[in-house]
Amino acid sequence: MATISDLKFQKNKKRVNVFLDGAYQCALQYETIVKAGLKVGDDVELDELEKIQFDSEINRAKEITLSLIEKKMYTTVELKRKLKEKGFLPNILDSVCESLSDYGYIDDKVFVKAYCLDNKKRSKKDLMFKLKTKGISEADIKEQLESIDPTEEKINCRFWAQKFLRVNSHKQNLKQKLVSHLGSKGFGFDTIRAVVDELMGGEGEYD
Repeated sequence: MATISDLKFQKNKKRVNVFLDGAYQCALQYETIVKAGLKVGDDVELDELEKIQFDSEINRAKEITLSLIEKKMYTTVELKRKLKEKGFLPNILDSVCESLSDYGYIDDKVFVKAYCLDNKKRSKKDLMFKLKTKGISEADIKEQLESIDPTEEKINCRFWAQKFLRVNSHKQNLKQKLVSHLGSKGFGFDTIRAVVDELMGGEGEYD
């Protein structure tokens, strides 16, 4: 048992520093202080205060997470990374993301669908790589990529090839440079060859 000796607002006025027996103990959201009815002079059990602090951190993490997803979409892994950078413990990250996922605020499958739509000119291999770096499971990525019309891959490859040729048509070894450029964008060699042959003819080396 300890006695609350002081409650001091932080600069942002949303959080309050809690002092027990003259020593700093923790920081809580102001609304948590009000909800729990904590006042200077109250006697509290440390384990009870720890539970109150956990609930306070949950509320603060939710507030931060909701402000983030109001501006743009995030994957679960990206949000956990953001919250970790702000000092939240793993159990807080897991609890908040699970709760917001249950309410539909976080949905990695929806993110994948939206990302593929916004980046529909990318190759499937490039989409796979980019989405993996965002923490999406390979199964969720493949499920979305399999729904894309296979002919789109060649159309996208042609788009990047034509864009490259408009800017680089004066360069030597153009075919090899074009092949290398399309390869760097994740297109497979069979697709690249078909597009390059279509745009530049079948003569010349590919390696």
